[in-house]
Amino acid sequence: MSNAIECQPSDVAVLLRARTYADGMGDSEAGEEVGEFTADTKPTGDQVRGMIQQAATEVRARIGQEPADEALVAFAEGVVALRAAMTVELSYRPEETNPEDSIYDKLKELYEEGITSLSASLPDTSSTGKGFYSLRTRPDVTGVFSTKELLP
Repeated sequence: MSNAIECQPSDVAVLLRARTYADGMGDSEAGEEVGEFTADTKPTGDQVRGMIQQAATEVRARIGQEPADEALVAFAEGVVALRAAMTVELSYRPEETNPEDSIYDKLKELYEEGITSLSASLPDTSSTGKGFYSLRTRPDVTGVFSTKELLP
């Protein structure tokens, strides 16, 4: 499986600057803003890479294909970064995912807008064969209908 839409941990760090402070256990002083995910931050860079892989898998499943166009790949990477940032927040501050003004809710809103726009920007490749066509209603619902059902 291609990892073309997997973003970098730095893409997630841009969204979550508050998570890039050192914990004081490594080379950086406690409370020092590192600006990226490292072995000294919570989560670590390795943990964020795992969250990115999970997010990319979800985005691939939601869109049903790998974007071929360079601009759409970049767009998909941004959507993956948003989903990974949601996972970071969910795993480190679950008590803060319910309030209306939580960062999680803001990230989720941006993610949903992004995945909807990304899905709508991709060519429809879900045709199942001659005489059958896919009708997209929402990014998460696709119906397959025969031409006999569509035409009077």
